[in-house]
Amino acid sequence: MSWPPRRANPDALKLKQDISALQSTLMRVRMELNTKSNYVAGLEMVVRERMTKIDSLRETIDRLREQNQQLGLENHVLTAMLAPPK
Repeated sequence: MSWPPRRANPDALKLKQDISALQSTLMRVRMELNTKSNYVAGLEMVVRERMTKIDSLRETIDRLREQNQQLGLENHVLTAMLAPPK
């Protein structure tokens, strides 16, 4: 005896469609996350480079300020040496 063909359960078809839609959404969201993660990594690298450059420039500024202060003191000493006696 042969069994009649089984009809597809409408609930099962709906579940398969939902699963397929969710898989597509999950794949899209994973790709977006990967893209954003790469973008964040690039920004972090740029920030590190800028902070390194800023630190270097601050060191240069501090060194030049100190040098300028030293030259100002030397200028006062030389001016006092060259000033006519009172």
